[in-house]
Amino acid sequence: MMAGASFAHNRTNENLSGILYNYLRGKSCQSFSRDFRVHIPENTLFTYPDVVVVCGNPELYDEEEDTILNPTLIVEVLSKSTASYDRGEKFALYRQIHSLKEYVIDDSTKVWAEVWSKHKEGLWTLVQETNRIEDNIYLEAIDLRLSLEDVYRNSKV
Repeated sequence: MMAGASFAHNRTNENLSGILYNYLRGKSCQSFSRDFRVHIPENTLFTYPDVVVVCGNPELYDEEEDTILNPTLIVEVLSKSTASYDRGEKFALYRQIHSLKEYVIDDSTKVWAEVWSKHKEGLWTLVQETNRIEDNIYLEAIDLRLSLEDVYRNSKV
């Protein structure tokens, strides 16, 4: 888990958390942010994504109930110190999660968003990327059109 994240990182993360919480309220999916761990048994990784969405019944690792096994969507908010890992090795590890359908990257140092999606055949594809604040990104896994203006509101990027 990353400690001491920047103002822009925290603001972007909180914006995303709020948008997802409000959108998913009353639906079969739910969102969690920062302190909810994800475990990937295939590679023994325990990690703390910035935002996790779980659809259906959450599968928990143990009786502590602080670790999820079946995320549907993971969002990482990049910072200078985590960008390479989040885009590379960490994403490669996440791709081993059978339930994961989408991986979203939002940069906290500039307006930049990517949406990666897993096809039925198990192949991952970059389906959208943008650096335009007036754009929306579409999260197919939860059927949400997400405004980057809302994601980056008051984040000073």
